[in-house]
This record gives sequence, structure tokens and C-alpha cells, in this order.
Amino acid sequence: MVSGLTSGTTGIIIASRLGEGNPIVGGAWELWAIAATVIGGTSLFGGEGSVLGVIIGAAIMSVMKNGLVFARISSYYHDPILGCVLVIAVTYDIIRRGESEQRRWGAGILTALLVVIAASLFYFWSLEKAAQATPTPSPAAGSGTPAAVASPTAAPTSFKVLPTPTPVPPPPTPTPLPTPTPAPTSEAEATKGPTPLPVTDIMIEIPAGPFTMGSDAGNEDEAPAREVDLPAFEIDKFEVTNADFAQFVEATGYQTDAEKEGRTKNWRGAAEGKDNHPVVFVSWNDAMAYCQWLDKRLPTEAEWEKAARGTDGRMYPWGNEWDPSKANVKDTGLRGTAAVGSFGAGASPYGVEDMAGNVWEWAADWYEACPGSSYQSDYFGQRFRVQRGGGWFETADFVTTTYRNANSETAASDDLGFRCAR
Repeated sequence: MVSGLTSGTTGIIIASRLGEGNPIVGGAWELWAIAATVIGGTSLFGGEGSVLGVIIGAAIMSVMKNGLVFARISSYYHDPILGCVLVIAVTYDIIRRGESEQRRWGAGILTALLVVIAASLFYFWSLEKAAQATPTPSPAAGSGTPAAVASPTAAPTSFKVLPTPTPVPPPPTPTPLPTPTPAPTSEAEATKGPTPLPVTDIMIEIPAGPFTMGSDAGNEDEAPAREVDLPAFEIDKFEVTNADFAQFVEATGYQTDAEKEGRTKNWRGAAEGKDNHPVVFVSWNDAMAYCQWLDKRLPTEAEWEKAARGTDGRMYPWGNEWDPSKANVKDTGLRGTAAVGSFGAGASPYGVEDMAGNVWEWAADWYEACPGSSYQSDYFGQRFRVQRGGGWFETADFVTTTYRNANSETAASDDLGFRCAR
């Protein structure tokens, strides 16, 4: 037992030293060392608190971690799942060591209660974080879009299924177009938009034409790969920032869904000292209200994907090779939002930035099956709105240009924002 505790303590101390330079990395290694020590201290795998037990514990943790990644389970759920495994392992070990029938029964009941509590907490927590679902193209007019919110006007004009996307050279990067300040014609019009416009209010024109949408190599809800022809449109170069959103709130007195519902976490707390970070804790309804204030709208799912991948069918905005230095993701280690435009090397072929990582972005569409797909999901229908791009705590699989996620119109979290189109 002494040798096992000593090796575990040594690992924790080393992790703490790492934490002096990078608290996030150090904290992660501390938890890893503690977990390995706990598992190694049980008799389940013959460790009995020895150094070998700690090594076995670390190996088991690694296998479980990699298994969760292989199963495509979101990184949000990894720590709660591993925590449940630790609780069950330790409690079950107590049962095995029980000296009496009564003690074993007591430990068994305790284990069952812990499992039920852990499962319940995980279930409600996963509802809070949002189901990893599948979005869809915009519904037809009058198909359930709230009356107070205009339906998206830009939509694919045609599509055809492609057996395999054929890469074509990326289009030239157009010059970003600053959004002109509209001249107010009445008192009501004069209060409609911010004066002056935020420095991040730069839009990039995406030319008309076809592109490859979807993927046959990703999740079932991304298939089939197909050619979609879009008219020209403009999209924000950057995600809407806290400073942008603050101007909107100041001019209109708007309250977000989170504020109306009295949630303890909302955009104001997350915005402190982060004017040029993307606004978070904003729902789909909040995003639509902001866009309408500027005479803009949310991008459709097809528009978002074309702006992110261009016409050559690339997997990430910068190309087909994963590179965490080009996006704010879990591997980057920031564990929070970054100022918009911090990862210019990860821009899309058109020069649109932060299309992978930083925050998930709302799209206008309902979450439904792709045209030409036979795949069905209980999440499809006019219940959830599409989210794209992945957030700051996601891994490579969740930030591709084709990955689809969805949530309810009132959902809001610390890794969910938006950008506008027109």
C-alpha cells in the first residue's frame, strides 16, 4: 500500500508542477494520477495498492478514454462517465472485502444508490448540455416558424447526390466588405442599428454557384454528399462579439431567454472583460432578434457549410489535415472562448474565421434529414435548430465542416454563439 500511495502522490506532485505553467494541463494530469491511484488501490485487478496497481489503473483509464473517443461520445461526457466508473469500482471493492453478510448487503445497496444517483445526474446534465442531434434544410414558409421571426430567405436552389465529391481548386479570396451604415429616415429608424458599427461587423461575399455539401465518410446524418447550388450571399467574417451584442441590448433593452427565465448563467457574466470574445449563452431566438435589428438573418445550414469549406469539399476550413493550432478546440488547451480572429491561419477559403471551434453557431434551419437520405432519427422534425462548427471543448471529429448538431430554440450555453448573414 505504501509503494502505491507513494507513486500516486509523486504523480500528483509532478502534475502540480506542470500546472504552474499551464493550470489546465496540470489539473488534468492531477485528476489522472488520482484516478489511477484509486483504481490501483482496489483488489479488482490484483493491484492491492502497489506500484503495479497504479500502473494498471492508469492503463485502464487510458483504455476507457480511448474507447469513449472511438465510440464518438462527446468529450463533454467523458469525465462524468469515468467518475461513475471510479465510484462503482471502489464501492464494489468494499463489497468484496466485506466481513459479514450484513455489511455486504449494506455496501450493495449503497452501490445501487450511487449508480442510480450518478445515472440520474448524468441524464439531466446531458439534457442541459444538448443532445448531439442532426439538423436540416429550412422548412417551407408557414411550416411552423414562429410568427415573430422571419424565415430565412436564402436556400439551396437545387441538389443532386454525388457518389464521391470531386475536389476542385478553391476560389480566390474576395476582399472583405465593410457593412455600410444605413442613413436613418425617421426617429424609429434612427434607433434601429448601432452607431458607429462595431469593428467586427465585417461581411464577406460568398459567390453564387454549386458546392459539395455533406459527407459519406462522416455520421449518417451528414450523408449523402451532394451538389447544392446557392445564390450569392454575405456572411460575417467573425462571430458576433460581446461588444456587438451589448450595443444591441443597450439600444433595444432586449432580454435574452436565459435572463427571462432567471438562469444564473447568462451572457452578461460571461462577457466581463471579454468585449472581443464571441457572445455566449444566447439562444436561437436571441440570435434571430440580433440579426433582425441589423436587417440581417442567420445563415442557412447550406450557406454556413459553403462559407466554411468552399467548393473543394474539404474536411476543415483550412484543408483536410487536422491541426489544433488553427482553431480554439479542446486540444488547444484554452478551455474557454478566445477573441474572434485569434486563429487567422484556420480561416476558410473565403477568409471567414473561427468556423471550426471557439463556439457552436446557430443556423436558421430546423434539424432534419438531408435531402436524398434514408436515415431517420427521433430528433428530426420541427423541434430543434441546427448548430454548426463545434465549440472550444470539442475534439477533431466534432469541428469538421460537415458535422451537425442541434438544440431547442431556447437553449443557451457557454460554448454557443452565432454569426449573421444576408
